[in-house]
Amino acid sequence: MDEQRVGAAGWRALVVEPPTDPAAGEARFVAALALVKYGRGDRLIASHLTLELAQLCLVQAMLLRDADEGTASHRSGTYRDELATEVWAALEERVAPLGFERLSRLAAQFDRLHGELDPGYVSNWSGFRALGRMLGSGTAHAG
Repeated sequence: MDEQRVGAAGWRALVVEPPTDPAAGEARFVAALALVKYGRGDRLIASHLTLELAQLCLVQAMLLRDADEGTASHRSGTYRDELATEVWAALEERVAPLGFERLSRLAAQFDRLHGELDPGYVSNWSGFRALGRMLGSGTAHAG
């Protein structure tokens, strides 16, 4: 929270920042770091980070399944297992350039899943998109 002076009368307004969302912050950080690594031609670390973003998507899917079933212990799959197929599809699909497009697809999946878990979630990948533009889609060396 921060106070700011407003108007000549000296009124003060309380400016409240939106609450931080640790899961979304982690996903955005991992995606941005992967994008930088793709841009620098470091495909090994970029690939590792891309897989980490995919794993964050899968965690959101598992949390959704837990919420559906009311338990974190499952004896068999559910209709949510299709979400794993969607995450794998983002990893397996041949897109060019690899880095930005693949990360963008995973970011969209994260948003959809996390938004279902938290209806108040506000997506904000503006920093990631700006970084992608700055790096020329961030994958000049992605191969």
